Amino acid sequence: MILRKAIGVLLITSSFAGISAIPAEAENVIHITTASELAAISNDTNGSYVLDNDIHLSGTWTPINEFYGSFDGAGHKITGLRINSTGSMLGLFKSIGLKGEVKNIDVYGSINGASLIGAIAGQSHGSISDCNSYVTITATGQYTGGIVGMTEGYGITRCTNHGNVTGNTCTGGIAGYVGDTVLNCINLGTITGNDDNTGGIVGVNRGIISACYNTGAVNGDYYVGGIVGYNRYSVKNSYNTATVTSTALYSGGIAGTSEEAAGSGFKPTILYCYNIGGIVGDPNYRGGIVGDKDNITVVTKCVYLSGIRGISSGSTYKDTITELSINQFKIENYFSGWDLDSVWAMSAERPVLQAIPELEILREPATASAVKLDEFTTNTDTGKKASAWKVTVTPGTDVITNLNVKINNTPANETEGISIPKVSGGAIVFGIVVNILGSNDVTSVTAVVNGEDIAASIE
Repeated sequence: MILRKAIGVLLITSSFAGISAIPAEAENVIHITTASELAAISNDTNGSYVLDNDIHLSGTWTPINEFYGSFDGAGHKITGLRINSTGSMLGLFKSIGLKGEVKNIDVYGSINGASLIGAIAGQSHGSISDCNSYVTITATGQYTGGIVGMTEGYGITRCTNHGNVTGNTCTGGIAGYVGDTVLNCINLGTITGNDDNTGGIVGVNRGIISACYNTGAVNGDYYVGGIVGYNRYSVKNSYNTATVTSTALYSGGIAGTSEEAAGSGFKPTILYCYNIGGIVGDPNYRGGIVGDKDNITVVTKCVYLSGIRGISSGSTYKDTITELSINQFKIENYFSGWDLDSVWAMSAERPVLQAIPELEILREPATASAVKLDEFTTNTDTGKKASAWKVTVTPGTDVITNLNVKINNTPANETEGISIPKVSGGAIVFGIVVNILGSNDVTSVTAVVNGEDIAASIE
């Protein structure tokens, strides 16, 4: 596979007179090492905190009070988060205040409550970034999200939800309601709304959803979408691969519905998005891209997997949408106008986002083949035979750092006779002499590439 642009991370340090410039730790940073220290943040919600290690919570967690400071989880885990309440505004934090920030933390556990519920916070007017939720969430009210219930501040960036989320109205894999931005976020969990406005990423959007994808099943009543249930503003460069199911009306691969908010002056848009997930619902109000929309919404350069109309027959539309087959999804020319230099990359199956690639899609495994070159007798008295084989390994997208061969699931160095591998035309070639087996006994040849068994086709 050829990508237009390499995906990687560049670390740059500056220096003067040979001395590296390393950012100094902010003054008065408080280091958190225990559950009791974590809970004590409620006593000073304007402070700057860094988590020094993983923390396990025991018993029922009381959410940290509205937080205006800075919390850096430094990539650590908080496990055992347990909240069982009839109240609202629940999560690791009750809410994140204006200019507050929470980042770099993974949270595991379960939350049961009413409204405004998320693994990181019930509500946010600040920023949340680089957080992962493995929390099972069940809510009886509105505004439920895998990361945050409602956000109207500085947005959510590079967050992933792995947990199953169940809410009532306004339920999303990342957020129940968005009034700012959701960027580079992923939902992998099953999202269920027992009322309207359910989305794989966001329940109701009055902000910008950009470069996000959903692979978790989305189930709801009215207005159910693979990315957003009810869109009021902008969705772009995003995609859905999961089944979207409505038990009532308006189900779409990207949005359940998209309409201008009365008096807002904003023209809703859905740009450069695709859906390959199945759409279940009323045939007149379901679409591969949108279940329903007004005449203000613009849908441009969107594609969907063949088999269902792009926008439901219940909508009036003049939009640029394209129906593609599975094979057409693999061809770059069908994505004319998409940013394949800095936003998207063509994988072997379909476009993926460069910022948050689906590794299992981008990865192409190595392949192997084996051919018997000769066979000969090694002991005329016993009639014992040996055979000579050539094994060719063609690398995929992985860099090969370790390579071996098995004959009948036995490492070749134990059956004797493996040559030094040579690179030939981009492939790696082994010569093997199998001394302890007769040629008719060779039933399988396996290349072991970076510890992974790759069955070789025998020619």
